[in-house]
Amino acid sequence: MKAPTSEGKKTTPQFEYIPAGKTTAIVSKIIDLGTHLKKSKDYGDKMKRLIRIERELPQIKRVFSEDKGEQSAIYAKDYTFSLHEKAELTRICSDVIWKSVEEDFDIDDMLWKYCVIKFEHTVSWENTRVNIFSITDMDDEDTAKALEKNIVADNEQFVLSLDAFDQKTYEKLPEWLQKKIAESPEYTKAVEDLPF
Repeated sequence: MKAPTSEGKKTTPQFEYIPAGKTTAIVSKIIDLGTHLKKSKDYGDKMKRLIRIERELPQIKRVFSEDKGEQSAIYAKDYTFSLHEKAELTRICSDVIWKSVEEDFDIDDMLWKYCVIKFEHTVSWENTRVNIFSITDMDDEDTAKALEKNIVADNEQFVLSLDAFDQKTYEKLPEWLQKKIAESPEYTKAVEDLPF
């Protein structure tokens, strides 16, 4: 996944702050990105509805900004917004909730879910990437133990849906992500439907 960058701002590659191995993760944000062109050498370029899932990693602390001090690392990835049986999102959801995903599954139910992610670093064309090797759900007992150890999220958790759009939630996103969402036809329709 390519991380967006701000002009003139140096970004830290994920592999420098997310080590390979297992760590506790909390699903902290579920963001409807709308429909965008998704390029693929194997399947051709297609317009796809995308969703971004952010996981907070409270056991991995780093200073990303001096004024904010130490914060939990975040692992975010964009997925095709599809719960088809072969879709990557279906597998991710099933692993987090540890049961098969039915047609009526509401992806918002993953918010606040604790899980254990095993990360791996892969090198391709001299680029090191952080990938999820496996996800294991945490039952209520394991989650309670994590809470006892103060393994909690630092950041606000929320869902942004373009089908039930909330302007205030949208404004909580970083500017680069707002711009990406604003390029989608779903966003255009959502803001047209807003009451004045």
